[in-house]
Amino acid sequence: WSSDVCSSDLSRRRHHRTGRLLQHRPASTAALSRTVPAGLPHGGCPRPLLIDRVHDAVLDRAVNLGLVCYPRRRPALAIDLFRHERLMLVCHPQHPLAACQTVTFSGVTGQRFVAWTEIRSSPFLRGIPNHQRHLFEPTHEFHEAEMVKRMVEMGAGVAILPETIVRSEVANRVLAAVPFADGSCTEPLAVIYRKDRPLTPVMENFIKVLKQPVPVENL
Repeated sequence: WSSDVCSSDLSRRRHHRTGRLLQHRPASTAALSRTVPAGLPHGGCPRPLLIDRVHDAVLDRAVNLGLVCYPRRRPALAIDLFRHERLMLVCHPQHPLAACQTVTFSGVTGQRFVAWTEIRSSPFLRGIPNHQRHLFEPTHEFHEAEMVKRMVEMGAGVAILPETIVRSEVANRVLAAVPFADGSCTEPLAVIYRKDRPLTPVMENFIKVLKQPVPVENL
């Protein structure tokens, strides 16, 4: 995604052509643009920090579309899921778990957890059996995913994060990411909009782009 400055400049030049889009990204405030990008880069899914603010902006008609993970069900909102993103156990490359092909809930017994607030409130953790939830009590918790990654890099513990958030660090061998064994640990990504606001052709095309399959090499 382009920077806030670029988005603002693009808005001034093309505001008459498209609707408005609100998304949240880790370690940043809301990026508000009066344009809908021509295409969404694969693996560039928005990472929300303040999901409720996106919902409120759409409900208040401040923006036409919102991109969120863990969409809230509200009577006036339409929710269009476009992807389920895999959650990974993230650790330092020299951590013993980094050598595992997969991990299980019981396999993290005794680990120190660094929590991202969004994951802490996710359906993923709420689905963990009661007798295993104590395994995921954090020693540190942050609202920003970047802070979680920095703590894990320093060896402060392990974390559970969406795969795309740590792709760069894993490629540079700064962090290691291990999938969960059952393969069902995912988070929903969705575009939201008011039910009473018709979608323009540009908005409909944008949603179609979001739903395009992600190439395997980008996973």
